[in-house]
Amino acid sequence: MRRFCGAHARRPHEDVETRETNKEFAFDFEGVEFSDGTVIIKWYKPSPSQPTRESFPNFTSFQEEYGHSQYGIVTYWVDPEPDSVCP
Repeated sequence: MRRFCGAHARRPHEDVETRETNKEFAFDFEGVEFSDGTVIIKWYKPSPSQPTRESFPNFTSFQEEYGHSQYGIVTYWVDPEPDSVCP
């Protein structure tokens, strides 16, 4: 299992104005990739409602769905790859 978070590096002005994009936090989502490859995403939307949660069969599926090149989505891995050994 490993954790990650991410943001849209280039947020369209109109999306920020219509509150479709999170401008209040440094990141737009957090996620976990489980050992079987399943991915859970917790989106942070700038509204009083609860964050939106989604699941994907793998990280590639998440990237294909939300990796909009025009927005420059950036993912930061918090944990090392499962095969790596921590000192």
